Amino acid sequence: MTRTSLLPVLVVSAALAAAQSLGAQTSAKAAYDPSAETTVAGVVDQVLSGAGADGTIGVHLTVNTEHGLVDVQVAPAAFIGENNYWFENGDRVTVVGARAKARVGFALWARAITKNGKTLVLRDDAGQPLWKTSGAGDGCGVSHPPMN
Repeated sequence: MTRTSLLPVLVVSAALAAAQSLGAQTSAKAAYDPSAETTVAGVVDQVLSGAGADGTIGVHLTVNTEHGLVDVQVAPAAFIGENNYWFENGDRVTVVGARAKARVGFALWARAITKNGKTLVLRDDAGQPLWKTSGAGDGCGVSHPPMN
């Protein structure tokens, strides 16, 4: 008869629960601040995606501006696609968003992004997401592991 230990399963389960709890605590404190709104323009250096525990994909952009690289936290990929919008490396974009603390430096939570004369509006003027949200996650609306 083979004995199996439940310890590894319990350790992994506890770690996942702690990570989800930490993500929820971080997102509960974070909110879009219209008074911190700014506009940046530049070229998309990188398109990043992170999967949440529920399978939802959040999109971030690394935009190369005249002041350096900026992490732009966009929205869930499904919302972007439903609006017939997409991002590719090399896209020239203008982003209106609010500065927010990030793990390293700051990030920009996007409210609207314009490329090729077409604007994708992600949040209303008060910063509320235009996609359905559970309130969890970072500026892209998805609670996922760090994407650095």
